[in-house]
Amino acid sequence: MLKNDRLRGIALMMLAMFAFAANDTFMKLLLVNLPLPQALVVRGVPACLMLGFLAWRAGAFAHLPQGRDRKLLLLRSLGEVLATVTFLTALAHMPLANLTAILQSVPLAATFAAALFLGEKVGWRRTLAVSVGFIGVLIVIRPNEEGLSPWALLGLVSVACVVFRDLVTRKMSRDVAPALTGLCAAALVWCLGLLWSAFIPWEPVTSQNLVAAVLGAACLSVAFIALVSALQIGDVGLTAPLRYSQLLWATLLGWIAFNHLPDLVTLGGAALIVASGVFTILREARRRA
Repeated sequence: MLKNDRLRGIALMMLAMFAFAANDTFMKLLLVNLPLPQALVVRGVPACLMLGFLAWRAGAFAHLPQGRDRKLLLLRSLGEVLATVTFLTALAHMPLANLTAILQSVPLAATFAAALFLGEKVGWRRTLAVSVGFIGVLIVIRPNEEGLSPWALLGLVSVACVVFRDLVTRKMSRDVAPALTGLCAAALVWCLGLLWSAFIPWEPVTSQNLVAAVLGAACLSVAFIALVSALQIGDVGLTAPLRYSQLLWATLLGWIAFNHLPDLVTLGGAALIVASGVFTILREARRRA
């Protein structure tokens, strides 16, 4: 893999994690006033329009995926739908930083899954570092005598869906435009929200709701494109630990938007997560050099 591809993969993953954290913030604001199905519909309209425009500009509609890529695109979109619904359902009942901390088990699962299914080499030092990061996640979660809350368990289900989605993305060829990949996922999520919302009463949509929906859609569009691009051109074992940066963004945005600042124990666990991620990146760079 070329050095430029590795650097681009790192930059794109970092951008995707910030954009996802910002989208989650706007969605949590939206879920304060709207039920989840309606929120999916309201956000889905601008998201599909933005991603559709980007896909059109990239010429993606003139070269639609064929054969294997078409099947993989459908599988990836289904994984995205499941990940979105489980995550947002948990987000409506949990602080943003806490749920994001649960999501930080994705790099550990993705790294081992990449080694198991994609044949990527993961040395013992990286394995140890990512394992330490997972311990940090457990510190943040802090299960009690009764175990994890049902919303935390739903967050772990979302983790499994994200890993599945990312592995399928890794199998797709570079010929599939990232904007088209994001559009297919956003369209399926919107369709699900539309069908689901037919069975619930709708709440009034205020101007603040519309602003949150449009900003969330913009962030989601950037996140989709950056994430798919990072997974297509980057080494999963290298880019996966960079997901830890989402925890920092979620903590900062959760504090700004909801005045929720994690306690010292949570911050300690987050420090372990970040430290393990930084070590993994530096170790990978040194090994390649």
